[in-house]
Amino acid sequence: MYQKTHLIIIICFFFSLLVSAQNGDSRIKLEGKGMSQTFVQNSRILRPKDLVEITREYPEAHAFMKKAKTNSDFASVVGFVGGGLIGIPVGAQLGGGEPNWILAGVGAAVLVMAIPLSSGFKNNAEKGAEIYNQAIAEASSQKPILNFVFMPHGAGFQLTF
Repeated sequence: MYQKTHLIIIICFFFSLLVSAQNGDSRIKLEGKGMSQTFVQNSRILRPKDLVEITREYPEAHAFMKKAKTNSDFASVVGFVGGGLIGIPVGAQLGGGEPNWILAGVGAAVLVMAIPLSSGFKNNAEKGAEIYNQAIAEASSQKPILNFVFMPHGAGFQLTF
């Protein structure tokens, strides 16, 4: 009986260590500068799809992240089309053919349209991340904390509200 009690206490202690190690910093951060900015959580680079999924439990942040993902999706499509329209005449020039520079100009104009879409992604994602970070900070400050403690008469668990 005495050994089983110690074994249970040791298992609970290691379980509490494991749980506390997994609770790391779950804030969403914006890292980098200029064109190389990325959203990161626990050292993991987040795609727009990840941002939407992470904020699913927080409706206000989730709404901003859905707008951000829509902006990102449209910016990708518009950028791809613009790049293709520029690439066709450049490829023709490199291949020795007659390039259609008007097509390249249209491609450049289409690419310029992607800039406000990318900016919209960043702005909405930053707002969503800020709301999400505030919400998880409030939620974590309200959770009870279970600790394994040593006392003068033995060891035990302490629940702090």
